[in-house]
Amino acid sequence: MNNLYHDIDFGGEIMSDSFVFPQTPASQKIFQLNIHSDISLELKLFLMTKFLSLNNAYLFYTPPKYTSAIHVDGTSLHNRPALNFVLNEESIGVMKWYELKDGIPLPEADTTPHSTPYLHTTIDSVNIVGEHILKKLCLVHTGMFHNIVNDSETGRWCVSVRFDKNITFNDALSKLLSRELF
Repeated sequence: MNNLYHDIDFGGEIMSDSFVFPQTPASQKIFQLNIHSDISLELKLFLMTKFLSLNNAYLFYTPPKYTSAIHVDGTSLHNRPALNFVLNEESIGVMKWYELKDGIPLPEADTTPHSTPYLHTTIDSVNIVGEHILKKLCLVHTGMFHNIVNDSETGRWCVSVRFDKNITFNDALSKLLSRELF
């Protein structure tokens, strides 16, 4: 089993009926979601049965024919996951993961224009280690370098649900695959 991503069987709604797509100014690509009103009760109950608590959620917009920066979510390499879902099926984006090339030092931490911490690097500093097209709910590794390549003609809207900071990718995956109910 790989430790970069894993598709999750969930047939319910991701977003609540009250969710409204934000306007998409060219400069804004990250939107904070309200986990109480934007995320569906169905998804929250599913995660509760798996003993996973939501910490926060984001909505990422990737413009058409755009490649996002290669980055780590946070200020250091880590083993934390996110649960991602692409809302518009017509936009096929590929998530790619990378490792730093030998001898390349870890970059300095920075923040996005929306005050979220991250590490940023360039394509010449990394080797690709995996990629996946998100077609359904998917657990993804956010603690190693990654980016999105959207080659489609439409913008890509991706919900990213974040868990308690103490949970690792493998812990979340084990809980999500568990058949036990309470």
